[in-house]
Amino acid sequence: MPDFTVIEGGGPEGRDRISAEQEFEFALREAAANMLRIIRGAGKPYALLKQMSDVVAAAVKVRDVTGQLPTDILKAVLHRKSEAEATLERRRAGKIDEASVNGGTKMALSTSLRLGTV
Repeated sequence: MPDFTVIEGGGPEGRDRISAEQEFEFALREAAANMLRIIRGAGKPYALLKQMSDVVAAAVKVRDVTGQLPTDILKAVLHRKSEAEATLERRRAGKIDEASVNGGTKMALSTSLRLGTV
């Protein structure tokens, strides 16, 4: 008879948590992307309230499953670094040198530094 090893997977509760968190992350990304498109003049303003309602419903679902609101997911999804910011950070830390920065990144980085946005 084969020797089976039990692997911790969280069981049904773990699957529910993962499903709720993924649903929240998807709803949040969808609403945020639409907001950015609306700002540019290309979004769907008529869909925004429904999308925001979906975000709140998904957050409540995460809270019901985990006992806490998904602030860590909110922070992770909404705080993304641009390529220029990430490159500047690596450069300051001494992890990359001038020769390894490609032309487009150099231009974006110099513009960001000049404008004081990084």
